[in-house]
Amino acid sequence: MSHSAKVTPGQRWISKSEPELGLGLVLKAERGKLEMFFPAANEQRMYAFSSAPLQRVEFSPGDVIKSHSGVEATVVS
Repeated sequence: MSHSAKVTPGQRWISKSEPELGLGLVLKAERGKLEMFFPAANEQRMYAFSSAPLQRVEFSPGDVIKSHSGVEATVVS
């Protein structure tokens, strides 16, 4: 994770070391720590900014996204 990354609650990130957790949601980002919830795995994790194995996920209009249950959706905006 980049030290200069702007992390805000509500953003979506994935764990590069545990991709099986699925898409994570930032719950809190403060005091050098990042609290994440991974709904597909029903897991909550706490990471230190300096060593978090996370990568930001950003979607663009037209992207097709498939949920854990197999439902597809197209990003509009």
